[in-house]
Amino acid sequence: MIEQAKILRIFKLISMLKSRPRTISSMADSLETTTRTIYRYMDLLEELGFILDKDWKNQFFIHTTEDEGNELHFNGEESVLLHEVISSSLHNHPLKDEMLRKIFVHSDLKQLPDQLLKARLGQLVQKLVKAMKNQNQVVLNQYHSAHSDSIRDRLVEPFDFGDEYGVVIALDPSDKKVKQFKLERIGNVTEQSFQWKYQSLHTKLPSDIFGLTGGENFEVILELSLRAFLLMREEFPRSVPYLSKEPEGYFFRGQVLGLNGIGRFVLGLIDEIKIQRPQALIDHLGAQVNKFQI
Repeated sequence: MIEQAKILRIFKLISMLKSRPRTISSMADSLETTTRTIYRYMDLLEELGFILDKDWKNQFFIHTTEDEGNELHFNGEESVLLHEVISSSLHNHPLKDEMLRKIFVHSDLKQLPDQLLKARLGQLVQKLVKAMKNQNQVVLNQYHSAHSDSIRDRLVEPFDFGDEYGVVIALDPSDKKVKQFKLERIGNVTEQSFQWKYQSLHTKLPSDIFGLTGGENFEVILELSLRAFLLMREEFPRSVPYLSKEPEGYFFRGQVLGLNGIGRFVLGLIDEIKIQRPQALIDHLGAQVNKFQI
């Protein structure tokens, strides 16, 4: 029971720090504990990956991304009821659609697509694990290849996972090369009755934090805005050991295999990132930008 109380306090502390900046003493009073305990909890939150900061009044808070928000949240039943009331009573009102959209955004219903996606990916992982255990080839049904911009079935020999189960590593018998296939681009997995033929070629290639393999190694140093810092942490969790908060600002210092992965990230936040190294990344982005010039 004591451990449950500690966990509940930590959850409450997270909620408090996300809602608005607070002093150590006010948090201790609200949670009916000591200031020493609050400091201990905050150390734990930083170990768990939360970004804690304090304002000029010495009040602490947790950094959140723009889409996280602190607005009122409706549960599923409340959202459905509000949807029915607005749809029936304001069916011709010009603001109806915008009101329904806001209800969806600020409700638990918003989480359903993510939950369904995770459930589907979990099923794919189970099928792939079973095929690996049996050492059978599989067909990745309706795989959408971003490289060739095509959707087709792919016969492969899966033997490992990468990027926290976000990709399956498999040998492609058509060219006998090891490749990575993103799970979210797989329509389904069909296990075949015949076993691996090229097991000796099943070699897991090293990949960088952006999932790229086999490219030239580059040492990269980026100065990031707070938003870019938070987005890199969230979108590429493997980047966390290479991110730092320093008196001069926020930085990424790490190695990448090729420039395409990190280049796409920088281009998306071009006005919030300064490239300190390498010059090759600056040249790469310049070439990419020139492609769009008329």
